[in-house]
Amino acid sequence: MIKNTLILFILSFYFINYNLYSQNTLEDKAQILFDNYADKIEKSNNLIIRYSRIIRGDINNDNKTDIIIEFGLGIEDANSIIEKQAAIYINQNNALKVVTGFQPNFCMNIKEIDDNLIIIDELESCILPWPKTVKTRFYKFFQNQLMEIEPKDYKKTNENILLQFETIEGKKLVISIEENQKYIIYRYGTSNNIELEFPDNLKNSWDKFSHSWYLRGGGIENEGMDLDYLYFEKDNFKYVVFQEYYSKTKKTEYGIKVINLKTNKISVIKANPKTVNGTLSDLREINKIKKGNKLF
Repeated sequence: MIKNTLILFILSFYFINYNLYSQNTLEDKAQILFDNYADKIEKSNNLIIRYSRIIRGDINNDNKTDIIIEFGLGIEDANSIIEKQAAIYINQNNALKVVTGFQPNFCMNIKEIDDNLIIIDELESCILPWPKTVKTRFYKFFQNQLMEIEPKDYKKTNENILLQFETIEGKKLVISIEENQKYIIYRYGTSNNIELEFPDNLKNSWDKFSHSWYLRGGGIENEGMDLDYLYFEKDNFKYVVFQEYYSKTKKTEYGIKVINLKTNKISVIKANPKTVNGTLSDLREINKIKKGNKLF
């Protein structure tokens, strides 16, 4: 349960309907509101606002862009940040209304608003210049406050990750294997919504996937390559997770190819290479997986 602070009390007296200033962007309107009560925040905390930044997104599932302003507070004669708070603005008919303040009991960095989910990193300290992330927390806007929730479980405690990555569009893929190789499972979706989990029934899960691979050495002169594909079929679509290395480019590319089995149309979802963890190549040593011979 997030503790409420004096922020809401202060902001309530300074709420202005900025429909009158339609030439301003939503961010401008939020910043004007924030600037109007900045002095009150400083006096109530006996600290100075050192910075503020804007995070935008739909937090109450009404398809309108809302605003969160994160701000850091510090001592007047020092440059360091002592604590961080936030102000939450809801978009009502293109007018912003401040509805609550947010003051967690840890130093935070609000990463993004994704699919009505507020994603916040808990930092080890506000004072350190480059603090490490202790954990990532997830919040929903509920009854005019931020409530912490448990994220969708992309990996169970008894599973080991075979391969995971985020796509260029920000979706998430995790392929896991039960620690005793009882099953293999594919999960794909957003931070708070697993859109596809396969298979539904983990019994005989290994038989529902196929793995094919090809290795040709010799470097650029021999057009060397190292290819792995893990694939399955569901609802007239074939899903192919690929891992492709070509000596010509000296790069390994990852992603998902979705093949419409009725039209043979192929959609390619590319991975963000900076987010890749694991390798499909480990499947070469696992006899439980069905061995295929298709290269995609």
